[in-house]
Amino acid sequence: PLSSEDLSPIEIKELKSLTDFENPAIKYFAGKVKYTLQFEVDESLVTTNNIVKLNSGYFDAIAEVHLNGRHLDNLWMPDSEINVTGLLKKVNTLEITVSVVCRNRIIGDLIQFGEIKSIFTTAPVTEILNKDMPLKPSGLTGPIKLTRYDN
Repeated sequence: PLSSEDLSPIEIKELKSLTDFENPAIKYFAGKVKYTLQFEVDESLVTTNNIVKLNSGYFDAIAEVHLNGRHLDNLWMPDSEINVTGLLKKVNTLEITVSVVCRNRIIGDLIQFGEIKSIFTTAPVTEILNKDMPLKPSGLTGPIKLTRYDN
């Protein structure tokens, strides 16, 4: 049901739930989604002696966070803070890979195909989920924030 064209990189202007997209391959996606954000910071955050923390915002299940090519943490709680003191540059690349659970994909299959086609499971999921159930917000929805704490 999914082709490689359905999973090509897309550019988004704001973080929002995958379920807000019209494309069913995105709306009902299950698996890992990699977000790459480029951002600039004021020189004072690069040279500060104060503590600077990155807040992950809301994400679906698990998030793996990299800043400027350096692995920072694996998070399982939304709104987690990671100490990034001394790691920021004037121009930064933040990569967050989020795991998205299968719930929406199962509901999407039931809506699109009337049966589960995109994933394999031996669990009796149709006893729990059906095509009329609401989708769960998924992906990385932010907001992602940097906060400086004075020493």
